[in-house]
Amino acid sequence: MTSQDITLKRYNSIRKRAFKSYIEVRLLYFFQQSVVSPCTNDLIQLIIEPELYDLYASCCQLTSREKVQEGKPLTIGELDQLYTKWYNNHASELQSLQQYFDNNCFLSIEKFAEIYNNTEKKCHYCNITEDEIELLKDDKKIKTKRFITRGKTLEVDRINPFQPYEEGNLVLCCYWCNNAKTDEFSEEEFKKIGKVIRQIWDERLNK
Repeated sequence: MTSQDITLKRYNSIRKRAFKSYIEVRLLYFFQQSVVSPCTNDLIQLIIEPELYDLYASCCQLTSREKVQEGKPLTIGELDQLYTKWYNNHASELQSLQQYFDNNCFLSIEKFAEIYNNTEKKCHYCNITEDEIELLKDDKKIKTKRFITRGKTLEVDRINPFQPYEEGNLVLCCYWCNNAKTDEFSEEEFKKIGKVIRQIWDERLNK
């Protein structure tokens, strides 16, 4: 796989996740206002406050019987049903929404490539480089079963996972840090964990 192929694969992967969040955080706002079928223009014109991202994130931590913390007293199960119904009723609009999102709300492939290709290929948290990962592979010191599909190249992580994919919120990190950090740890917290992970890499590299 060429460097250009890797960049495009990373871009398409995060764009897909970003579009899902773009739609669902806006739907959450309208569902909380008892608007169960907002149209395309409603979603496009809505200005998102940071608190709404926090509310959306908190919903992911609740069971189906628990209630959303603010607004209309919906349970998570009821909220999921509203999402499903909206997607089923607006399937024809998703393509135009995707196009609007790509053109106006997400990094262009050129900007993403600039960030991805001009950032040192070193994990933001544990500082392992792609060259060191290659050395570990050659010495058969990589143990993950997922190495066929993940790990050989650095991945893109959002410093704040509840904010959009945008310049200033994107860093490169290894599969292991990305997998462990999830949405739980802040940048500062995981850098502490990264120091311990780095010590283990150094031991495997015999440094």
